[in-house]
Amino acid sequence: MSTPEIPPGAKHEPPLAEVPITPLPRDPAWNPLDIILVALFGFGSLMLCGFVGLAIAPHLPAFHSLTRIQVAANPLFLVPIQALAYLIAFLFTRMFITIRAQQDFWQAIKWNFLPAGDMVTFAFSGVVLALVTQVISHFMPIPKELPMDKYFVQPAFIYLMMAFGTLVAPLIEEVFFRGLIFPVAFRYLGLSFGTAVTAALFAVIHQGQLAHAWAPLSLLFFVGLVLTSIRAVTKSVAASWITHLSYNSTLFALLVYATGGLKHLERLNQ
Repeated sequence: MSTPEIPPGAKHEPPLAEVPITPLPRDPAWNPLDIILVALFGFGSLMLCGFVGLAIAPHLPAFHSLTRIQVAANPLFLVPIQALAYLIAFLFTRMFITIRAQQDFWQAIKWNFLPAGDMVTFAFSGVVLALVTQVISHFMPIPKELPMDKYFVQPAFIYLMMAFGTLVAPLIEEVFFRGLIFPVAFRYLGLSFGTAVTAALFAVIHQGQLAHAWAPLSLLFFVGLVLTSIRAVTKSVAASWITHLSYNSTLFALLVYATGGLKHLERLNQ
């Protein structure tokens, strides 16, 4: 077959190059199995740190006179061990998610710092949330004694809990629940169910500290709903983190005020 002739004076147009279609990246880049892997690694870190800690504790002056069981239940042992386990789990999670997402970890989990004015607003929201939950708790059958009460029997324990509850717990919990779990729950379940499931898991992970009692767990579920809703609306884990940090800080401030600067801890049992 002969090639068609190009008329004199006509321009020769080169054939259009085919542009390859690049599929959009998966958002989020991780899946439920990845979250389970992160959770298992965190649990393993806690077990390992606890095992090593129990081996070292008898050689420390603070634990000389305590049995192994007493050491394991002592907040001076438990809180640092949990903080160390959280740190190890966080470092693993950051590396793992960075590899899975092929981008910076903070961008992948949608940390997204908001303007200063908005962050102040969400910090104030944390104060309001703490006050609201305290008011609601007075009308609910909160058990008189909870396992977490052992952390508030002396000032040294409370100072340790204040440091952990403001510097460590809000960051780690927001990264895990609002940074990792919520995007997956949203993708598979939609906004409403994804928010509810994230809030429920947030409450359930604290059930051991709350004697599995439905009243305090319901309050934590409500707090989880608020935090997850903030994350969903703002698309910012930083926003839910500053709210969580402010919420915890307000609760500790109320505790210090109620006990006269931790001088009258007996008031906590009244």
